[in-house]
Amino acid sequence: MKAPRTLCWLVFGLLSILQAQNPPALAELSFPSLAALITDVKAAIPRSGTEAFREPPEADRVAFQRLVRLLFDGNEADALPLAAPLGYRLSRFTDPQTSLVYLVLREVASPTARSQGTFIVAQSWWRNVIFEAPHPLYDLNTENEGGTMLVALRGRALYIAGAHRCANQQSTLCSQGRDAACDYYRVSDSGHNTAAFFQSAHLAALQLSPAPLTVSLHGNATSAVPEVDLSDGTLNAASGTTLVNRLRSALVRRNVGVVSCNLAGENSTLCGDTNVQGRASNNSPDACLRGAVAASGQFVHIEQKIGIRNAPQPLIDAFREQLPVAATAVNAASFATGSFAPASLVTIFGGDLRAARVTLTAATGQTWVASTSFAGDTQVNFYLPADVPLGTVRVTLDSPNGASTTASITVVLVAPGLFNVYQSLLGSDGAQYLVLYGTGLRGRSSLADVTATVDGRAARVDYAGAQPEFPGLDQVNVRVDPPLTVPATLRLQVGAIAANSLVITP
Repeated sequence: MKAPRTLCWLVFGLLSILQAQNPPALAELSFPSLAALITDVKAAIPRSGTEAFREPPEADRVAFQRLVRLLFDGNEADALPLAAPLGYRLSRFTDPQTSLVYLVLREVASPTARSQGTFIVAQSWWRNVIFEAPHPLYDLNTENEGGTMLVALRGRALYIAGAHRCANQQSTLCSQGRDAACDYYRVSDSGHNTAAFFQSAHLAALQLSPAPLTVSLHGNATSAVPEVDLSDGTLNAASGTTLVNRLRSALVRRNVGVVSCNLAGENSTLCGDTNVQGRASNNSPDACLRGAVAASGQFVHIEQKIGIRNAPQPLIDAFREQLPVAATAVNAASFATGSFAPASLVTIFGGDLRAARVTLTAATGQTWVASTSFAGDTQVNFYLPADVPLGTVRVTLDSPNGASTTASITVVLVAPGLFNVYQSLLGSDGAQYLVLYGTGLRGRSSLADVTATVDGRAARVDYAGAQPEFPGLDQVNVRVDPPLTVPATLRLQVGAIAANSLVITP
């Protein structure tokens, strides 16, 4: 089993090396953790009454939106020269605790700084979700909570607004009305002002396809409000199958006091319907002045007590349950998707898979716990038992951290795949003998059903069946006469089903 697992990681390692060649010369940030970086950001945020927020002109807001979009696209080279004219520094941060890499847009401290916020974009992610902290300092610990959730859920980005919501006296043009925090909504409140880089970054994310889910994190200490108050950014009642209400049910199962603004009969007034990021996500034609008519399912507004903000594990578990990482099943030898044979080796790619338990469920309801040979964060290798019936089989992967995901596979008699590993021997008869390794071909009807060609000329197959040392590993012995003198392409078929081709060297 070591050869297949090594091969998988070798392929991905080579891809990573190729992608990492010639990266832009970004400054490298040094902090002991992402949490430490966020704490440093918080320390520099202007407090209430400082008049530190300065509204950027529309041209700068458009430019900042393009800058953030380039980061999401992985285009650091084009993003780098855009940062400085906007008063920002683009840096790279590798978290020593997790080895996760982030691009960090942080405003340069200067007398002309506009207090527009800090934007952290993950270079790799599992869940298409962005966390926003529009009220730093005022909604205590929502910044660090966002960082905790970003890491735990392997989300896509974290946005932290650049000023206390009550930093300025001037009223915002958006969301007119009384605000419990500052008597009225101020321009420095990034959750209620579209003329800010915070909104530009939000719009940049909405340009992605598919658009991410935005989770807007808020705090509340009102005694009449339970631990968590959820909303989709509208006042509309919705079915229990919508994400906001599924999250509510997931929190109830975890004994968290929770209400939903979007569940009929529940009494809640903290619904985030004036939040301009929510309005934009919910397709309002004017996020500043008009509420959304209907929810898009791409925005969740969370009001929460300090206990949840300080220890958000119930929220993390609820999101893990309701936003499983997509899993893709492939033939462990060829990486081909499609069909799989009994007694073969299967690889699942996804996320949150470390130490995952693999359960197989047939259409009849019969279940098997599959034997795994490897279960890392993004990959699980397992043996598909010989007695699994033909047809559709559901694969469920449950990780110890509470993450769960499923994939559906189709089981057929043969689904041949070859590893790019072989042995070549010269026989006493002057012919070349190849020992190939694969999976999914032992169910062939007869040896004659297995055929091979080398650069188009027929080669004799002397054996095609199980390799006795490792479960699920198959072996094919092929005689090539005359021996190869130059590299050639070997093609193998089991009946009408072709395996992946191999290049054989002399």
